[in-house]
Amino acid sequence: AFGMLFPNRPIYLYFLLPIRAKFFITGFIILELFYGVTGSATGVAHFAHLGGAAVGFVYTLAITDTLPLRDWWSRTFGSVRNPFEGTTRPFGRDQEIHDAKFYDIKTGRPVDDGDEVTQEVIDAILDKISTGGYQSLTDEERRILNEASRKIH
Repeated sequence: AFGMLFPNRPIYLYFLLPIRAKFFITGFIILELFYGVTGSATGVAHFAHLGGAAVGFVYTLAITDTLPLRDWWSRTFGSVRNPFEGTTRPFGRDQEIHDAKFYDIKTGRPVDDGDEVTQEVIDAILDKISTGGYQSLTDEERRILNEASRKIH
C-alpha cells in the first residue's frame, strides 16, 4: 500500500542509502518470493509477508476506487454494499478537502467564525495594550489577538 500511494518517497536502507519505495518494495517482494519457494532462511513466514503485500495492494485499489473487478462483481453477484461508503476516504475521487473547525473550550463557539479581522482592528488592540497594558483588554479583544497570532504562526 505504501509503495502504491507514495512510490517516489525514499526509504533509507540502514539509515544511509535512500531507495525509492517502489523499487524497495518490488525488491522485497521478489526476495520474499525467492526465499519462500526455495525454503532458505527458515523460521520466517515468507508467504505471510507476500499475503500482507497482496492485501495492501487490494486495499489500496479499493480506497482509490480503482478496483478492476468491481463492475464484474456487481453484474455477477449483485450489488454489494461498499464498506467505505459514508466514511471519509482519504484518497477517494471528487472529494473536497475542508479545513478543520476549532472550538473554544469555554464558550463552545467556533474560534474562526468567518469574521475577518482587519489589520486596523489589530492595530487598535495593540495601541490599547501600549497605553493601558494587557489587562485593559476585554475577553473579545484577547480572543481576536490570540486568533490573529495563531494565523501568523
